[in-house]
Amino acid sequence: MLGRVDAPEIVIDEICGYFIAMAFLPKSLGFMIVGFIIYRLLDVVKIYPMKRFEIIAGGLGIMLDDIYAGVITNLVLHIIHKL
Repeated sequence: MLGRVDAPEIVIDEICGYFIAMAFLPKSLGFMIVGFIIYRLLDVVKIYPMKRFEIIAGGLGIMLDDIYAGVITNLVLHIIHKL
């Protein structure tokens, strides 16, 4: 509709990814900050296979890379929490 792939004005993919990143974790400011940093780093760097998700046409491809970043962030935070 905006004529661009993954328009920066649309942030629902980022919000969804961050919510997934923070799911089932203690609700503390420390976890929220560390989770945000890890999530944004993964979203910018796009580790394998995140880059491949972007080639999927439409909204699904836009959402999948952020969901993947959220899942990886969540796993990392759960490991940190267990340690």
